[in-house]
Amino acid sequence: MTIIGKVGETGSTPDARSLDEGPMHAEFRRETRQEVELPDASRAQARHWLGIDYHELGWVLASIDFVVIIALSITSGTLYHTVAIGTLGDIDRFAGAGLVAGGLFVASHKALGLYQPMSLVGEVRQTGRAVLVWVGVFTFFATAAFLLKIADSLSRGTMLIWFTSGLIVLPLLRVSTSRLLAEGLANGALRARAAIAIYDPEESRDPALAKLLRRAGYRIAGSFVATPEAELDSQSDHWADLVSEVCHVVRQQDIDEVLVCLTWRDQSRIDALVAALHVVPLPVRLVPDGQSRPLLPEAILYGSAGVGIEVKRAPLTRSEQVLKRTIDVSFAGLGLFMLMPLLVLVACAIKIDSRGPVLFRQNRTGFNGRTFAIYKFRSMTTLDNGPVIRQTTRNDPRVTRTGRFLRSSSIDELPQLINVLLGHMSLVGPRPHAIAHDDHYATLISDYAIRQHVKPGITGWAQVNGLRGETAEVDIMRQRVQHDLWYIGNWSLLLDLKIIFRTCVQVLTSRNAY
Repeated sequence: MTIIGKVGETGSTPDARSLDEGPMHAEFRRETRQEVELPDASRAQARHWLGIDYHELGWVLASIDFVVIIALSITSGTLYHTVAIGTLGDIDRFAGAGLVAGGLFVASHKALGLYQPMSLVGEVRQTGRAVLVWVGVFTFFATAAFLLKIADSLSRGTMLIWFTSGLIVLPLLRVSTSRLLAEGLANGALRARAAIAIYDPEESRDPALAKLLRRAGYRIAGSFVATPEAELDSQSDHWADLVSEVCHVVRQQDIDEVLVCLTWRDQSRIDALVAALHVVPLPVRLVPDGQSRPLLPEAILYGSAGVGIEVKRAPLTRSEQVLKRTIDVSFAGLGLFMLMPLLVLVACAIKIDSRGPVLFRQNRTGFNGRTFAIYKFRSMTTLDNGPVIRQTTRNDPRVTRTGRFLRSSSIDELPQLINVLLGHMSLVGPRPHAIAHDDHYATLISDYAIRQHVKPGITGWAQVNGLRGETAEVDIMRQRVQHDLWYIGNWSLLLDLKIIFRTCVQVLTSRNAY
């Protein structure tokens, strides 16, 4: 199988200058230049002047609908009463009616999936459905008001003007939204979802696929075209090379998803690729091919978060990432503030006890294989940070007198709160290892790299279950990896809080670290 690679910063069609150097990129061929990319880079060069994510536009439009319906209710009531009666009328009642009708309209639209960005692009369909929903909502509202005997608070003139204005304004709003979406994606005003696409040659030449991805709000930041020979083994060199290139692009750019655009005729081949992609810490979405698209219902073709079928989800959703990050920043900031006197005392003790810096920095592998410098209080006489790093052992002569206390009490780990604030680490997650150790164990444990699908942590599920310290045997590391993978697959806020609590108990009661 030949793999043709392309990497670019935007969705523009690639040229030789946009390619990173590498074995796969060297095989790039100009004939892969097809209409599979999104808008031209010269017009979509990361301006994003609206500052809105394309896939979050549904909530924006829902808010606009809600406000517009309330405004129409108030305007209709005051206009009718001013012209027909000579007073403004009861504005509070008009606003209350608008709140109820606006809530019903938004809820109905949401239940029908009409706020999904892919649906908003369809101008005619959106207009027609907006009219139908408004008629249904208004009929329900008027009937309920009559049965509950509250219709007298809204005159028939007010209701008629309100209903008619809704029939005009809401469809116009849909037409404007559809056109603004298309223009926003084209000129870079909206943030499209950056994706890596893996194509079959025939799919890469399909203009309908380009339109589908554009409508779904994707920007192809990296694309690979594979020849159609079947490779059924996910461990084969062909898939391994492709996945290696995908990982390379993911580490260089902020990628949101991986799109598998292979023909559906050979399911075994798709299965092999998806299995090989399990090491990539991103959602993997299977995009229907040209023959399958007409047969799929809209709910599958245009999912709530993208196009096609999500065959591998991210370890944490966006909302979960925001929640976890909020807890991290709050706890880390509060911890550094409250522990500042202790940190100063420890720094003074280290300087008095031995020569060398107070803080020890060592390169570690973090989320998605990216390298960062971890901070710890120096507890040893050496500052190893190279290709060969010897693990600390019990009664290690390199550990200083102050360092023994710091390590046994885990106080040496406290500066990692700075890493948490910087976004390199989380409070809870798989413990990061030295790069030399990562390279070693990755060759011995097949799922080792999956630990990097989330941010590393100061403490983790493996550590509170006794798997900390030296890993003299591979089986010990294998157990640690199994616990880390269980944590990634079962994450919850309560689990994080449980691990933090158990860590505090262990720090106060145990002295097993060395």
